[in-house]
Amino acid sequence: MSGIVAMWSTLCGIAAVLALSAAAPLAENAPSAGSVPSMLTVAHSVADGNLHEAVAALRARFRLDTPEGLTALRGFSLGVLREGLKDEDPYERCYAASALAGQGDWSGAGVLEDGVASSDPGVRRAAIEGLGEIGRGEALRILRRIYAESDSFGQLLVLQGLRSGRSGEARDLMIEALGGADGSLRLQAVEDLGLLGDASAVPAVRGVLAREDARMFERVTAAQALLRLGDRSGVPLLLVALEGAPGTGRAAATLALGYAKEERVVPVLTKLLRDPEIDVTIAAAAALSRYRNKDGLPRLRQALEDDDGFTRRHAAMALEHVDYAIAREVLLAGLTVSDLGVRLAAAQVVGVAGGAREIGALTAMLRMDENPILRAEVAWALGRIPSRRVIDPLTELVQEKAPAVRYTAAEALARTATRLIRTEENSPQQGALAPVPARD
Repeated sequence: MSGIVAMWSTLCGIAAVLALSAAAPLAENAPSAGSVPSMLTVAHSVADGNLHEAVAALRARFRLDTPEGLTALRGFSLGVLREGLKDEDPYERCYAASALAGQGDWSGAGVLEDGVASSDPGVRRAAIEGLGEIGRGEALRILRRIYAESDSFGQLLVLQGLRSGRSGEARDLMIEALGGADGSLRLQAVEDLGLLGDASAVPAVRGVLAREDARMFERVTAAQALLRLGDRSGVPLLLVALEGAPGTGRAAATLALGYAKEERVVPVLTKLLRDPEIDVTIAAAAALSRYRNKDGLPRLRQALEDDDGFTRRHAAMALEHVDYAIAREVLLAGLTVSDLGVRLAAAQVVGVAGGAREIGALTAMLRMDENPILRAEVAWALGRIPSRRVIDPLTELVQEKAPAVRYTAAEALARTATRLIRTEENSPQQGALAPVPARD
């Protein structure tokens, strides 16, 4: 161990602070001695790039719905991601490294260090977003260092990265940004705080509403964040914003009113379904769904397939704001439209807000399109659904040649296996997992 520590200690930044963290968790569930030869076969096949052989060996030795099988599946997935650290594409290397880090394996620390120091803004963003999705512990410590050492662009990348992680540990960093002079940083920080859902941030977010130098769109964003935090003090501002000129935040204000939980705004939103600005109409449809009102859903559904690209784009962006139970059929319809951007947006929402009954709709997309971007998005979405039934489709996806599909599926499999193992550990009756339900 001392040799490993000495090797890592020669590196700066990420590697230096994470020298001892590469040990994978859940070691108590390691496969039994009798399964070691099979796991060696799997490991060799992964290293040789023969994932078909590796998966065949896994399936021959284990039932993948048992604790032992899940542990083996997790080990296989992490092995695929470690091979991704060698990929020729720096974006894929960053994805693999951050996916491993999310599982407690920091063997890709050097890749992330190179990524955050890259002169390529895209690669730098990819590394920072990967760390932001983890958003806690050592990853957050690294992001704090980057934030402190960066110009406003680098700081904005950090705040954007933290949006997906939604970690309460980063709350102070976001509040600090609210007090600065940079409007872009304030705008991103206030959005992050709204998503975080910590009501203790209300006083700081209210401060944005009172700033004389804040533009209307920033104040509308603050009002929406306050509503997400359970504070309605920004509703009067939103109603005023609706009376503004086109392009001054009217659509954002309309969307925000969906979070107000005030029945008095329902007639206002209903009237906006006939607004001359199409983005306002779409926002009203999404907002009304949060009041269990379906009046705007036919318009939203039509907008997903509209001939106009601007209309489709706004409809896709509105999907994350609908009430899933009310607008489920619209979201499932979005999985089948011709516009790739709409399908990607719908798949993401279905993965986050849906459940096991959506697995069939997601896997049906794989039969419709060979586009690796779409297939990677489906893998990502499947990995967010808490069900054993995602194992089979993800095990097929991880064998595909496209690196984006393979590594996304590997991350999703590792996430799924870890979740199911921990669920079993916390179950009152430990032992074999329940049988896998029949597929739809």
